[in-house]
Amino acid sequence: MDKTINQKAWFLVLPVFAVVAFSAILPLMTVVNYSMQDTFGNNQFFWNGVGWFKELLDPSTDLGERFFASLWRNLFFSAVILAIEVPLGIVVALSMPRQGWAVAACLVTLALPLLIPWNVVGTIWQIFGRPDIGLLGYTLNHIGLNYNYVSNELDAWATVIVMDVWHWTQPGRAVVLCRLEVDPRRLLPGRPDRRALRAGRCSPRSSCRRCTACC
Repeated sequence: MDKTINQKAWFLVLPVFAVVAFSAILPLMTVVNYSMQDTFGNNQFFWNGVGWFKELLDPSTDLGERFFASLWRNLFFSAVILAIEVPLGIVVALSMPRQGWAVAACLVTLALPLLIPWNVVGTIWQIFGRPDIGLLGYTLNHIGLNYNYVSNELDAWATVIVMDVWHWTQPGRAVVLCRLEVDPRRLLPGRPDRRALRAGRCSPRSSCRRCTACC
């Protein structure tokens, strides 16, 4: 039986485009417009073209130097976070129980950080790491470690990394866990059933190498 093709359903998406245009595209173009202008105050603007971008992308200027220093720090931070969170998510997924009441308990416990809004996570860790009233800061100082994320940049860097790992490792763990729960024959299309079944019975180390590689 031939399937009738009807493209009129695309008209149902038009309200979404209208809302997105009003809430995202128009404000974005306003920002782009302001990025091309300069002002001496009093709400008087004049056209500057790409002058700001030339200064920003020129490492010899003070603005460009600070921009590229910030960019390399962010790239390094992202590399450190991914190097920690991806293997940790795989390890956690492979270590979780597969049956019994412990499955639901682990899933709920590990999902709790994701229920906290991202703009509240910083406030929680800011209080948590305070050396006077925060549990983490007070404990570290009590055992002899001079921890203060305000005055020590290394402490601040480590706190941000731990905070990010605590909050964002779970999505990677969830993806790997979902892949491990799928029928191995689906994960290994086109391969003999014997190899697929062997992948389904593999050890945690082999699961990491065979099953999660199909993600």
